Amino acid sequence: MLNLVGVAGVAFFAIYLIRRIQDGQVASALWACHLASLLTGTGILLRRPTFIGIGVLWLVVGIPLWCVYLAIGGAFRPASLLTHVGGLAVGVLGLKAIGMRSNLWWKAILVLLVLLAISRWLTPPELNVNLAFHFFHELRGSVSDHHALSLAVLTLIASLTFRVAEEGLKRWFPPRSQFANRETLWDNLTA
Repeated sequence: MLNLVGVAGVAFFAIYLIRRIQDGQVASALWACHLASLLTGTGILLRRPTFIGIGVLWLVVGIPLWCVYLAIGGAFRPASLLTHVGGLAVGVLGLKAIGMRSNLWWKAILVLLVLLAISRWLTPPELNVNLAFHFFHELRGSVSDHHALSLAVLTLIASLTFRVAEEGLKRWFPPRSQFANRETLWDNLTA
């Protein structure tokens, strides 16, 4: 059953990717929330709690930002519902089965900052993938006019949110003993 949940997370991302290929906006698949669905699904299939935890943390921050995007007139794409809501559901089911690891908040930030750099390098500015170029042009006259400052503020807010969310998730989904010793190369390098 758990493997089917993992396959669903990967499938949600694949459906989104196919839709973006069809409309010529494949770069949009690099948004962290879409990749989070892939990360949670892959984490379940490989039994890697770190992947699942980072995916869920990204969605905890990303879903409210997606809602702001929609509220200020951003385009709603039904496939996005799969990766946002479906991805979070997959992640929560993965956490329920495998548990939430400690000290993922800073890893989630670090990987997100790498993804932001990749997004800025590989995607067109008009798509603004992962807010790599600006923080919602529609909010002119605010901190969004200064990208470096808005990036720093967003990183700080995401860090705090990730840290608080991690603590709550660890209480709700403590690590399962059979997965406690499943370490990745990343875990070995950062221990």
